[in-house]
Amino acid sequence: MISSIMHKLLIKKSAVQYGNYSTLPALQDIKDIISDKHLTDVYLLGCQHILPSTHLMIRSMISLGLDPHKLALIGKCYSTNKTVMQNMLDEGIFVCNSSVKFNSNLSFDEQFHQSVNLFLQTQIQRMQPKKDSTIIILDDGGELITCASQNLAKTYPNIFGVEQTASGSHKFLKTTLNFPVNNVALSKTKLEFESPLIAKATTDVLEEKTSLSAAAHKEILLIGKGSIGGAIYDRIKLIYKNQHNIVAYDAANEKSQMLYPDFSKFDLIIGATGTQSMSSHYFAFLKKNSVLASVSSADREFDAVNFRKLSGKEWKTHDDVFYNGACLLNCGFPINFTGAPKVSVPLAKIQLVCTLLLLAVCELACPPAKTSPLKLNEDKIDVILHKLAA
Repeated sequence: MISSIMHKLLIKKSAVQYGNYSTLPALQDIKDIISDKHLTDVYLLGCQHILPSTHLMIRSMISLGLDPHKLALIGKCYSTNKTVMQNMLDEGIFVCNSSVKFNSNLSFDEQFHQSVNLFLQTQIQRMQPKKDSTIIILDDGGELITCASQNLAKTYPNIFGVEQTASGSHKFLKTTLNFPVNNVALSKTKLEFESPLIAKATTDVLEEKTSLSAAAHKEILLIGKGSIGGAIYDRIKLIYKNQHNIVAYDAANEKSQMLYPDFSKFDLIIGATGTQSMSSHYFAFLKKNSVLASVSSADREFDAVNFRKLSGKEWKTHDDVFYNGACLLNCGFPINFTGAPKVSVPLAKIQLVCTLLLLAVCELACPPAKTSPLKLNEDKIDVILHKLAA
């Protein structure tokens, strides 16, 4: 086991830098409200995208006292950067090897559910936390929190969750959780800063893949006009003006420009619902040379597993899949995750979301039963991060 002090020395001596950063710059701006030992007594199990921003966030947590022996992460195959994963392993940060595994003949959700259950079981066995230990589940998508609620809550009374996505929030509506969850998905800061960043990353990929600026007039359909979908819609309208025609469909009538979409009319269909917006029934009716692009979690937006199967071959995680004259970008996974070393969102900007998550974890690290709890609420977090963004 690497002690927390030795781990800090290891990072300080040989830490890999991402751009100009070896830790979250924002951490220095919040040191006045968080002590160096704030996370000393915490166990943390996390489902996160294994990217430079996550590595820097975890380093910041270690600098606040989190013991690497009490830490374990599981990533998602479509967002895991293998170089970053190896860098984290080299620093003694456990990252589950399932974070890079993918079978194109199975849905991501099916594979990930099995991986998360095994991850949770094996890591609790490895860590052996005491019954009164504080355990924090840091999640992206709700699967890890749901699994922990079903399997850990009765044994560990001091277990808490932090969820960062709208898809995770929607998942919780279908079940009863057995411990409190700090849900930052609807944080004003996250909605204000993250959505435009993802919208830009999305249009950058679409430009690279479909040459939108040079392409002839295209009919574009956006399905799901939530915070991210709305930001993408606005950005395409702004950048391409009258060059392309984009219309939106949303289950909420006030956001929708049509009663129901006719998929056969569109050259580019962007899915941003977080659920299945197109079943395999519609594949036969897609316009020739049409493109499907998902910007939501996993590969469920366009029933990607059946699209891949119908193509008649196996595919790698970031392949563009072709079937019946149509193309499914990035194997049906969100197109802003490419697996490449280059990050789609600058670290200087995405660190605001990472800092929000770090603060949410710190808020739960001192339950009411303990002394001197860190009293952060969303309004205070927003004030801090708005100041950092200025």
